[in-house]
Amino acid sequence: MLNSQGVFLGRARIVRIRGRVVSGVSGRLMRGANIRLRQPSPAAGVLIDVPVSVRVLRNGDFEILNVTPGYYTLAVTSMENG
Repeated sequence: MLNSQGVFLGRARIVRIRGRVVSGVSGRLMRGANIRLRQPSPAAGVLIDVPVSVRVLRNGDFEILNVTPGYYTLAVTSMENG
């Protein structure tokens, strides 16, 4: 299962992104999800991974620190049972 959400970060020097990963199908927390921060490539018009550390807690909450302002996509992959 792959879901993406577009995000714009405003006029701050460095920001923190926090959230919770839930299933778009069942509404349940997605434990063990893989979260990537992606940004449009100026040359090719494709999304590239941003080298940041994503901290995912057991309850499905996540946190990404030290992100500079700009347009990003959060890409989440996970295997959902049931």
